[in-house]
Amino acid sequence: MDVDQPTEFEASIFRHFAARTADIALQSQLSNVAILRRKHTGVGCYSDLLTNEGAPATTAAYGSHGPLSGPRFESPRVELGGGTLLWFKDGRAVCLEIFAYGEFFPEDHADLVPFKLLDRQIDPSHNR
Repeated sequence: MDVDQPTEFEASIFRHFAARTADIALQSQLSNVAILRRKHTGVGCYSDLLTNEGAPATTAAYGSHGPLSGPRFESPRVELGGGTLLWFKDGRAVCLEIFAYGEFFPEDHADLVPFKLLDRQIDPSHNR
């Protein structure tokens, strides 16, 4: 199976999620994540994930239905900034959704540099 490493932007988002949660299972899943495929939509991107195989499934509420809201971001290339969502199936992170609040998101994540992630704490009792 061919997999890609996360882009600098995706990796920063995964680190952001992991650093702001007390969910050990989610931290473990995101510690070694690969990208199975990306689908660019013009206003965002869906990145299908392959998480750390030995990591436990999360038992937090978002693990069964998600999505879990992630950091918002700012970049000179995305006029109004954007947001992120992490989707789950059976307690495992399966997709990172990245979206622009405006009408454009670059297909190449390297075009987002420099970017800034805007902080958001993760509450495991909430899914949004």
